[in-house]
Amino acid sequence: MPIPAVLVPAGGSGRADRYEITQHEAAVEVLPGIRTRLWTYGGTFPGPTIELRRGRSIIVTHRNELPVPTVVHLHGGHSPAASDGYPTDLVLPQGWPDAAHDGRDGHDGRGGHDGRGGPGPGHAGATRGRCRPG
Repeated sequence: MPIPAVLVPAGGSGRADRYEITQHEAAVEVLPGIRTRLWTYGGTFPGPTIELRRGRSIIVTHRNELPVPTVVHLHGGHSPAASDGYPTDLVLPQGWPDAAHDGRDGHDGRGGHDGRGGPGPGHAGATRGRCRPG
């Protein structure tokens, strides 16, 4: 299995680094000389490594370009439960029907979370924030 590449931040502020990952199908060489269609994170499988610096938070935004909803969970950091992913916290493909959100539950409509309430099912792009290195 390949060693995942280190993801470069897409931006950030004084106290947090921002990462963006797009989930999409890609042809990946799993076995030498053989390309296999996989559902990937930015064209790689497994997903990328995110290197954290002590004392800095990160925000990871996922965009789903797959034909079905997905669920994401981060490993290796200290993440609050609301930011760590759970089976019903779906990352929806663009245009997927989203009856669970009517704009009053803390979902900000940009694939993130505005801090007024816990994330619910069905985010058109999900943001995982406040992950700190262990």
